[in-house]
Amino acid sequence: LGMIIERASAKPYATYLEDELYKPLGLSQTYYCSQKPIIKHRAQGYARDGRQLVNAEFLSMTQPFSAGALCSTVGDLVAWQRALAGGRVVRAASYAAMTTPESLADGKPITYGYGLGVSTLEKHRKVSHGGGINGFITDLAYYPDDTLHVVVLANTAPSNPGRLADQIARVALGMPLKVAPAGVTLAGAERARYVGQYQLAGPGGQTRRLRIFEQDAVMFGQIGSAAPRRLVAIGNHAFVLQDDPDVRITFAVSGERATKLTMSQPGQTLEAT
Repeated sequence: LGMIIERASAKPYATYLEDELYKPLGLSQTYYCSQKPIIKHRAQGYARDGRQLVNAEFLSMTQPFSAGALCSTVGDLVAWQRALAGGRVVRAASYAAMTTPESLADGKPITYGYGLGVSTLEKHRKVSHGGGINGFITDLAYYPDDTLHVVVLANTAPSNPGRLADQIARVALGMPLKVAPAGVTLAGAERARYVGQYQLAGPGGQTRRLRIFEQDAVMFGQIGSAAPRRLVAIGNHAFVLQDDPDVRITFAVSGERATKLTMSQPGQTLEAT
């Protein structure tokens, strides 16, 4: 799509964005984020190597191109969302299509319109999208019935800005924070049945190693070299992450051993053997 814009406008994609979006909408702190120019207050991106922070791997912005490669601020992203919802970017009919859930070819409904996620937080309508690139993870949520915008920009990956954005929205909307349940106590033999190495299947046939282990009678899950995350048992072979109870891991047990698991979170379910 970026290449089509360049051909149709006879402008570089970055120039087109500046002329047609940033300047007319007053987005003075939004840029095409190439490495060459000095951008005041540009944040450094970090990654995790076990328990240590390291600089994120370099990525030329010519690779994400029109699928990303933008720098911005919380304030500019709120201004962008107001302009988008207010009819200053696309026609009302187009925005309605962006924020109306679609269905797959087999009729299965999904929580996605033409470019934006559509869901609810409790009973509050929510339009949102996250993003990520080397060293950065982001989340923008808009609650149209509440005139509420929440933007979280994190310059460490992995991290969970979506979880933080939901908690901020709960405070703003007068709702209780979502915390992990107290959990149930498991005997040593019960914990042992889940311990092992699992192959977690992701989109496009990619697999990652998911390690389930216990330490001092506490269960943990660890994907690849990421930091381990504590698991809280909630019964029926199910656990949630202590720091993000929206993420649930449910084990299938045969005899005395788990043979596979399902990891679910809003909008995504993954399986591992």
